[in-house]
Amino acid sequence: MQYISLEDGIDRLPLTVRSFNALRRNGVHTVQELLLSMEEGKLENFAYLGKKGVEEIRRMAGDLYTGVNGFLIMLDEDEISRLRAESAAKAQARAPSEADGNTRVTDLPLSTRAVNALMRGGISTADQLRAVSEEQLLRLPNLGPKTLQEILAYRDGRLPKAPGPSAEAAGEAPRQPAAVEEDREAHAADRETAGELGAFLRLQPAICRMYILEARKGDPEARGENFIRRLYAAAPVRRALLSRLLSIVDARGDEGIAMDILTEELPGHLRGTNIAGEALRELELQGEIRIEGGICARRYPSIMDHVNALEDTKTRRIVTERLNGRTLKEIGDDLGITRERVRQICARALKVAHRGGGRYREDRYLLLYTRYVITREEFTLAFDEPYSTYEYLSNVFDGDLQSRKPLEAVLGDEEIPPRMRRQLERPIYRDYVAVDGQRVHRDRQSLTDHYIRTRCRELTAYNDFEQGYHGFLEELGLTGEDLRIHGRGYENRLSTHMSVLWSQWRRFRYYDIRSREYGEFLESLDLMQYDGMEISSLKLFRDDPALMEEYDIRDEYELHNLLKKIWDKRDGSVSFGRMPTIAIGEVDRDAQVRSLLLQHSPVTAERFSVLYEEAYGVKAATVLGTYMRDLDVYFFDGIYSIDAGDLPEDQHQRLREVLSGDYYAIRDVERIYLREFPGADPSRIDPYTLKTLGFRVYSSYVVRGTYASAVDYFNFLLTSRDVVDMRDHPAGIQNIVAFKSEMYRLRQEREIVEFGPYKFIHIRRLAQYGVTRETLEDYCRAVQRFTEQSLFFTVRSIVAEGFSHPLDELGFDEYFYAAVLTEDRERFSYQRMGGTRVFVNGRKSDIFKDMLFWLVGTAGRMDIYELRDLLEDRYGIALDKDKLIAVIRETDMYYDVIMQAVYIDYDTYFEEV
Repeated sequence: MQYISLEDGIDRLPLTVRSFNALRRNGVHTVQELLLSMEEGKLENFAYLGKKGVEEIRRMAGDLYTGVNGFLIMLDEDEISRLRAESAAKAQARAPSEADGNTRVTDLPLSTRAVNALMRGGISTADQLRAVSEEQLLRLPNLGPKTLQEILAYRDGRLPKAPGPSAEAAGEAPRQPAAVEEDREAHAADRETAGELGAFLRLQPAICRMYILEARKGDPEARGENFIRRLYAAAPVRRALLSRLLSIVDARGDEGIAMDILTEELPGHLRGTNIAGEALRELELQGEIRIEGGICARRYPSIMDHVNALEDTKTRRIVTERLNGRTLKEIGDDLGITRERVRQICARALKVAHRGGGRYREDRYLLLYTRYVITREEFTLAFDEPYSTYEYLSNVFDGDLQSRKPLEAVLGDEEIPPRMRRQLERPIYRDYVAVDGQRVHRDRQSLTDHYIRTRCRELTAYNDFEQGYHGFLEELGLTGEDLRIHGRGYENRLSTHMSVLWSQWRRFRYYDIRSREYGEFLESLDLMQYDGMEISSLKLFRDDPALMEEYDIRDEYELHNLLKKIWDKRDGSVSFGRMPTIAIGEVDRDAQVRSLLLQHSPVTAERFSVLYEEAYGVKAATVLGTYMRDLDVYFFDGIYSIDAGDLPEDQHQRLREVLSGDYYAIRDVERIYLREFPGADPSRIDPYTLKTLGFRVYSSYVVRGTYASAVDYFNFLLTSRDVVDMRDHPAGIQNIVAFKSEMYRLRQEREIVEFGPYKFIHIRRLAQYGVTRETLEDYCRAVQRFTEQSLFFTVRSIVAEGFSHPLDELGFDEYFYAAVLTEDRERFSYQRMGGTRVFVNGRKSDIFKDMLFWLVGTAGRMDIYELRDLLEDRYGIALDKDKLIAVIRETDMYYDVIMQAVYIDYDTYFEEV
């Protein structure tokens, strides 16, 4: 049987020379062009062909569909439909249109006979042909039915039926409907099988159809598995199946593939049969694969197979004995050579084998040995391998031993097969102990970290911690002196620990610094607004209580310790002194004291110390005892008094002209002064001078005296307009304590709502859209009711779950609605994480960690990428994988680096593995 495709040339067809030449002269060169010509009725009008030639070609074409003449066209219903569509498209393209209405019929793609008939009938253009009726065409002289059919097909774009003889024309009785339907079902099944076969074995569709037709011809009655077996019994198909199965196993490397997973990769027609299993056993008998414990993997020769085949008897003996565990000295003594000579012979033979391009079973461990430090003892503990395997690896490795990583790092190496990493857990975790459902490495740092995380969540005196930790060791039965902590040395190390916050009197508590984000925290504090000042962290702590609550900072000492740990060490503009002192920029404490004294002079010592504490956060007692020692020159009769010199009149007048704004940072006033009067002394810009210029003076800024206070000015900024963007105002103003206090008050009272970072809309504008304070409260109540069962949520997550409220009609983004919820502190707590705010009903800290525990706990286990995507897609929390893992490791959950999965606890993980 010869198989013909549409793309084949007509020279492959059983045509006479005359018919072949006639077709070529009429522009027909492929089988597809021939069939299209027959579909379009053009064949009868071909020059040089004649009636007998047409009959010959039609008969031959009909036989192509049955194969009775030894030629079979590979054509299914889809391709017949495509062939017809192409013919219709060509006819449509040829049909006369408005654009070619004046085209002469002699230029149309019609036969000479048709053109002559039209011209004799007075039809000379395409417009005239479009206008003439079929009855008028029939009356044209010398116009036969076939020529009429050609003209009408061109004009109307009609196509005749597909080529191929009918049952009646072939002298056969018409098929019964049931038989026809059965053939259709078999044909559809064969098409589906051909598609699966081509996709799985990676064969061309025409080749697959050929194999299927051959199988049908061999047994026309075969159905189901019987037919599939006959199909795969063909030698080419069997070879293709073996090759494909081998490539699937090869793709999994040394680790191999589980049989049930391999089954999932099989096409539908092979599932439920044992054909693939028989092929795998055939590959196993051929030595190509090995099937052990439900795992199918490639089989490679052992290095011992290579050694046993060495021709040199002496070399073979040396290498064999060395690989079997004999020492270099023992082998050398037996052969009368030095141990170094034995080593050289052995190493050279193994390296030659390794570099010879061959692949050995032991090579599966080569990447592990090359990349990680693993002792013979650890290797033997992990793998059921003979002595020869490790010896082979140590001989063929010629890299830098010092560059290898600790073995623990292998667990996260995705280039090492998961099964191998799982086996390596045994030697890695032999130095771990089980504590509180967690695996903790048996070293002082890991054990103290665990103790602090689980037992020091409230303020703990260092001495109590030390005593409690040693009791913890005794509970675990760990008596090693290297695990104990001693004196000030460990306390100094713990002072920089990123999981604790220190307070006064040598007390600390667990605080997971790494799991939080501090961009907005530092931006809100804006330490650089205090440039040139020495302050106490007490000032920062008192000035922004809402921020301290949000980040769970409990006193000024914890704040100082946190800032010291999170501040960029490369930024030397901030210096953290003894707790709780912070110096920003170039600081002159004496000048700072005199400046405040000048601002409030005359003043008593007690009053001044209180004012200094309010301005800079330093406790009044400290100010009295330390900061005022050098001010005796200004002290008289119980009062401190200092006189300030006046600015020259010209300077004073010029500054009144240029300082036309309502607000300035004092350092900006100094810059303006130096700009206007180069070389002048900036210390002349003191509180007294600023007051004479018409300003109210504060620690780092001034406000126009027309305002009753700084708070009065900030209230004006926030409420005078319906919509306020504080970014349009001087930089840093939004971080001033008085501004933040007023902003918090206005937000809390629902007079303004934040709809973007430092963007506010006034309630009077919202009222224009029917939104009142009660509307905002109702929104919070509705969210509380909706989330009673959700525990943790974001604005995005509740909207995705179907929450709606009339407030949604405003069309603000998530930031606005989150801001509305943020101000309802009776109902909700929140934590910023991954670019959004995570809420929970009620009062709660460690919100994000508890949320992760809640999410993972529903299933007990979750893939790390699945968890990351869930956080981003459902909640809008965008975290990279490493950040997410760092947070998880500070909880009681267990993260398995091999499977890259999070487990609710270690026991759940242990049950799975």
